[in-house]
Amino acid sequence: YMPIIPLVLVNGSEGIGTGWSSYIPNYNPREIVANVKRLLSGEPMQPMDPWYKGFK
Repeated sequence: YMPIIPLVLVNGSEGIGTGWSSYIPNYNPREIVANVKRLLSGEPMQPMDPWYKGFK
């Protein structure tokens, strides 16, 4: 299975391993798609802010 966009950026992730901790927040799927298009076109990617549906 090969998703079109990186789902770990859509869903976010949090975990603890042996001596390591990681946290990846959720990002807006539209911003992810726009950055993937930029990457494929050879353009610089834009920074993204964490996003949660319905959060104000």
